[in-house]
Amino acid sequence: MRELRKYTGCQWVLFAALSCYFVSGIRSAVFDATEVTRVIEETLACYNNPGLTVSVVKDGKTILSRGFGVKDVETKEPVSADTVFGLASVSKSFAATLLVKLLYEKTNLTVDSRVQELLGDKFQLMDEFRSKEATFADLMAHRMAIPSHNRLRFDSNLTRESIIERLALLPTNEQFRVKHIYSNLVYGLVTYLAEVIGEDTWENLVSEHLLKPLGMKQTTFSSTADLNNLPNKATGYLEFGGELSPVHSEFSRKWALLAGSGAVMSTADDMVQWMNFHLRQGRGEDGGQIMAVKHMEEVHKPRMLTSIVQSVELREPQFPVAVSQGTYAHGLRRGYYRGYDRIVHTGSTLGYKTLMSLLPDVQLGVFIALTGEDSKYTYRSSLQYYLMDWALGMPDSWLNATTICSFPEPWRSPEPKRKPPRMDASLKPALNISLFEGTYHNKAYGYLQVHYSTLFDKLLLDYGWGSWQMFYQSSDSNTHSTHTFFAKGINITAINLYYIEFVEDVVEGEDMIIGLRSTAFDSKHPPVFEKLGLGKHSQSDSAAGIGLSTCMLWIILFLTVRFSNVF
Repeated sequence: MRELRKYTGCQWVLFAALSCYFVSGIRSAVFDATEVTRVIEETLACYNNPGLTVSVVKDGKTILSRGFGVKDVETKEPVSADTVFGLASVSKSFAATLLVKLLYEKTNLTVDSRVQELLGDKFQLMDEFRSKEATFADLMAHRMAIPSHNRLRFDSNLTRESIIERLALLPTNEQFRVKHIYSNLVYGLVTYLAEVIGEDTWENLVSEHLLKPLGMKQTTFSSTADLNNLPNKATGYLEFGGELSPVHSEFSRKWALLAGSGAVMSTADDMVQWMNFHLRQGRGEDGGQIMAVKHMEEVHKPRMLTSIVQSVELREPQFPVAVSQGTYAHGLRRGYYRGYDRIVHTGSTLGYKTLMSLLPDVQLGVFIALTGEDSKYTYRSSLQYYLMDWALGMPDSWLNATTICSFPEPWRSPEPKRKPPRMDASLKPALNISLFEGTYHNKAYGYLQVHYSTLFDKLLLDYGWGSWQMFYQSSDSNTHSTHTFFAKGINITAINLYYIEFVEDVVEGEDMIIGLRSTAFDSKHPPVFEKLGLGKHSQSDSAAGIGLSTCMLWIILFLTVRFSNVF
């Protein structure tokens, strides 16, 4: 019996060794780069995306890294594995990783330390509780419950240091650490905190602590790079009404002020190093520990439940597989794919759409970057699942070229696409346009100007470094108390604002425009701007102090137009 057990044990050892050998061989063999390339080229033709770059890693090795399409629709120069794309919000993984690294290496603080332990009384928000209790983890996991107000980034006076003062002026009725509200402004604060600890610019700190040790030589920042002369850069494109237009490089530079929220630009080859760095728990390609394992674990640890986004959540039996991403860590989301633990983040900014997805248990990573649009993450998500299946040794993926092009059909009907706003240039305001002209003010946003342009024969709105041409749309059919305009970006301004609502009231016996409100600045908490220069009616900078009647306040607060863009 003893000999039989010994013999059986040897058999098991041999069987296990052979299994590992054959499974490894199968998995390396089944990733047919030729077939995968064919499918990517075929699916790229389904979507209106000029350029695409992809990299896939498995067990520390690169099994795919290459480009598709063109860098520029005019020159037709092809995309390659070292073509530079904007990472958009995938940059948040760099921001969080850097801040965690600096906290543990340069201070006695942890991610759960209060921000006031670093900044003291300089860190003051809209209420005492948030000011005293907010931790670094609260910031990185979007637990602050501060409305996003993404368009505040147009303000020319906004700086990384002054972001604290602006956040303090943004009212919120959401509960701290209960409501998950994604915020680029808060990641501007994460950027600033790294600069305080590291005593250098954020860009230099990322380069010294992360990029150089990892050998990411082509990675740069849209906030500091000369984008007009950046070698091998893919031009970012917007799509409006089916037509593509390039995003002005100066817009990209200015929009990247908050850096950690979306300023990193990289390549498929460089992102191989970034993915492996996270999969290897802080080790570089040579095995050296660039960041301590326990510190990288802090980056990856789930910290906050997030709301379900239907477009990225798949459920069986409706779909052949289950996909989730229900928690947020530090600059990264957590979830599952086919039962595998998944670390993921998408990025969407003007001109670029990205995705990075990691399966740590099987040492697998996928990076995708596009130019153009990708509504509801449709192309990025479906292509990601297809590539992960191939890397997992599943060439018979539940997706193919046909279903990637039709995704989420045939399993689920796609969400209705938002129709572009109606813009009838022939419509004329019910009031004389001179009544709309003037300076408007909001405590958090600062000043904006509305003035008539003889060049455009239209009203223009100037806010910070952004400029918009105003197209009248409608007035309240009963009271004419609100006048709605569509604001089309001009010059370098790549974002349209729909809608701007001017508020009319009687001031000293005359019909006057007394303020404006825009859901385009924040759909759920639209800021109200007071029109200055209305004499005794201009008493304060708040909505309650702009000389409005009670009726008009209700109109401002409860107008139901709801539009939002997330970047």
